[in-house]
Amino acid sequence: MTRDDGLQTVRSVRRRDFDYGQLGSAPQMQPVLVTVGAVSRGLPERELLVSPSLRILTQTADRDQLVAAGEMTDGHAIRTCSVLGVRYVHIGFDRDEVILANGIWVEAFQLAERQGDVPRAAQTEEYLELFASGQDSETVVARQDGI
Repeated sequence: MTRDDGLQTVRSVRRRDFDYGQLGSAPQMQPVLVTVGAVSRGLPERELLVSPSLRILTQTADRDQLVAAGEMTDGHAIRTCSVLGVRYVHIGFDRDEVILANGIWVEAFQLAERQGDVPRAAQTEEYLELFASGQDSETVVARQDGI
């Protein structure tokens, strides 16, 4: 279920595992831990490890805004953490979507829509680092009618 467009067809699911050694040589890929209640009262519902560029929907009285997890770090409730390994998973739709993850809204980034989008350069760079061809990533491509 997406926030703005309801039910949408999942077009692909990509994943990549990083072990301790790989994370040590690519520290920018260390995950960000979002603890219970860090985004709003009781949310996320469970701790969530995300990539630094994953954008999380934050809501204030006057607007909603997508903010990269790495920009939300406070050293306590949202923080970069050292792990022995991590699996990053990317869900692809026909376009950018906002989906629920452990009770919080996060962006499902669609690279094709963002070529040359300077404000999203960090997100594009991280995506390419995670899923560049020749890397140890796995892609499940959806059937025409979706996964």
